[in-house]
Amino acid sequence: MPDNKITSIEIQKDKSRINLYLDGKFSMGLPLEAIVEFNLSKGKLIDSSTINSLKSYNDKSKVKQSAINYLSYRQRSVKEIRTHLLSKDFNSDLVEIVIDDLVNSGYLDDRKFAEMYVNEKTRLNNLGSVRIKYELRQKGIDEDIIESSLDKAETDYDGLAEIVIKKYPKDKSKDRQTWFRKVAGFLQRKGYNYDSVKKIIDIIENGEID
Repeated sequence: MPDNKITSIEIQKDKSRINLYLDGKFSMGLPLEAIVEFNLSKGKLIDSSTINSLKSYNDKSKVKQSAINYLSYRQRSVKEIRTHLLSKDFNSDLVEIVIDDLVNSGYLDDRKFAEMYVNEKTRLNNLGSVRIKYELRQKGIDEDIIESSLDKAETDYDGLAEIVIKKYPKDKSKDRQTWFRKVAGFLQRKGYNYDSVKKIIDIIENGEID
């Protein structure tokens, strides 16, 4: 098959992309970086192998851009990115290549994601380890990373005791067991295990929190 001649390279309205014309006809759209990556210039002859490489480069660029756009809202786990990209019907092999690139470049890091997630959920949402573990597992985080991230987190038991008192004031005229069940249920829904629940209730009952 004879080589094709680049007859024009035009910048699209989206200035990050170009239109490539071969032998006077539109051939394909490409990322602007392709000009440097493939040393493209008007009048240059390119063979079918280069054309196929350009198409693959463009396909990969679309996958990567979709991933970066998704990451622009907040940090994501590898599983979240994979699920998002596959939902866009991108080629699964390209998805894995892009994920590897993002991991190697530091854009994706499940360990950093887990540490940030644990910190945010404990500090801002007052969630316990049981619930956080469940949520991180749903996001595809490895068990050892979950445990390591939780080990670094500090539970503010006094702060939780204050939240409990505000939500369930201790009314001496009411049955203690009823109060206890309400408090325990509230804390368990937030993801606290039995030992943590007992510790928080002990703080309240020992008068450490008014």
